[in-house]
Formats: sequence, structure tokens, C-alpha cells
Amino acid sequence: MWATNLRTLLPIAPACRRAGVPLIWNVWLGQPSRGVVRLMNDAGILLADRIVTEYAAQAVEIFTHDQLARAIGKLRAIPTGHDAPPPAFRRARCEGDPFVVGTLGSLSPRKDPGAFLR
Repeated sequence: MWATNLRTLLPIAPACRRAGVPLIWNVWLGQPSRGVVRLMNDAGILLADRIVTEYAAQAVEIFTHDQLARAIGKLRAIPTGHDAPPPAFRRARCEGDPFVVGTLGSLSPRKDPGAFLR
């Protein structure tokens, strides 16, 4: 079962456990572990079989050091992306032409533009 946030994960976790269905928590725009959110993130780490983030450093930004230590074996980064539509016009590339690439998205740490450049 794929849970897109904690509000989805927490209520369905007991049913998944009873049915033996793996539960995947997609952190998406998870909030840093402070106050009540810390308790909720603790529950999510305990209940989820896998935890998916959008980029590798996202878990470090959201979870405390202790939470990260408990979650590390469950974590997987799956960068989000979208296929761009094909260009309306395209000519053959000639030797010496500059190599051009593009990205569509916000330039923020969450989008990890460094990974795109690498």
C-alpha cells in the first residue's frame, strides 16, 4: 500500500499489518521532526516497511539523527521527474553545436539541481 503522507499512513497501517500488505510511506513534502510532527514521524518510521523520499538528502532534512538511524534500512530515494513533450521542431545536430539540456522545475534544495547538473 502506497501512503502519500502521514495522514494516509497512520490510519491504514493497522489494516496493512493485519492483511500482511507492505506499507510504503512516500514522504513527499514531509515536515521536520519538531513537536507533534516528531511523534508522528516516529510512528511513520515504525509502521512503514519502506520510506520513499524525492532526493537523497530529504530524510536528513526531515528526520532527527535518532530517527534517521532507525529508518536507514527502509529509506529509498526516488527522484520525481516528468517526461517533456517532444519539441515541435528539431534539426539534426551538427559537429560543434553546443550541447543543450533543460529542466523544468523550481530551483530549490528539494529539487536537487546539483543531481541534474551531475
